[in-house]
Amino acid sequence: MSRLHDFFRRYEASANSLDPDQACALYTAEFLGGDPTGVAVGRNDDSLREAMVQRKALFEQIGFRQARVLEIEETVLDAHYTLAKVHWLMVFEKIPGQPQEFRFAITYGVHDDGKALKVAFWISHEDERQVMQQAGLI
Repeated sequence: MSRLHDFFRRYEASANSLDPDQACALYTAEFLGGDPTGVAVGRNDDSLREAMVQRKALFEQIGFRQARVLEIEETVLDAHYTLAKVHWLMVFEKIPGQPQEFRFAITYGVHDDGKALKVAFWISHEDERQVMQQAGLI
């Protein structure tokens, strides 16, 4: 298994645990995030941890059950950067007995500093919040 696939196995485990500290450990000190609504610049500090805490609360409220990596399309840019388009399956069950599945694609810019891989930026190809609103989750 490649280092990148191993990294995304850890990322998947973090997504499922909803542990803010585990999630924050996967990002560079500064990062970019984008989706169809725009781009945001962030810092891996208390504000990111708080955002992860809020995400955990929201996901628990709307019945989060599982996040699973379905496929990774890898493009090595150089010795330090790789683009990874990750296809995700997310399952929510807000109403017991009525699970809802969503598929999202997110492209990550992964930085390799020689010691560890970390996400430097991501682009979510769908507006995940809008998709979940349209499905009645939020």
